[in-house]
Amino acid sequence: MLPLLSIEAPELVANLAIAVVAAAIFGSIARRVGLVSIVGYILAGVIIGPEGLAIIEDPDLVSQMAEIGVIFLMFFIGLEMSPELVKKVGPMMFSGGTAQIVGTCFDDFLLDRLSPQTQNCQTNTPSLAVPRCRPPAGVQSNECHPLVRDADRVR
Repeated sequence: MLPLLSIEAPELVANLAIAVVAAAIFGSIARRVGLVSIVGYILAGVIIGPEGLAIIEDPDLVSQMAEIGVIFLMFFIGLEMSPELVKKVGPMMFSGGTAQIVGTCFDDFLLDRLSPQTQNCQTNTPSLAVPRCRPPAGVQSNECHPLVRDADRVR
């Protein structure tokens, strides 16, 4: 429990209140400077998060709040889009989104194939997935990513 305004509140509620207040303050500052509010919201998250002043220290909570923020952002963008605007910029959005997905998959494929961390690994997974690595014969340590080693150890 964290004391918030002299009342006991669960830590989640207190952190959410801090995030909302910070977003409101920085959002209004961004608007007064001539920027869109989302810039202020992002700046508030960076400042109060674990990498900034660490007012909200739990990185998992920050990650969850960021995901919720993206959901709200997408929702509000959907509210702002009119059918006429979708007809006007729809083909450009579709081609740009498709190009981004294809480019990201291609980059991932290249990084998977060219990364020194995975060159000596035997993969049992599709090429676009994180390989489950085993050290080559005669090698004592695994040179793969530590998260991959942890995932293998859990099994």
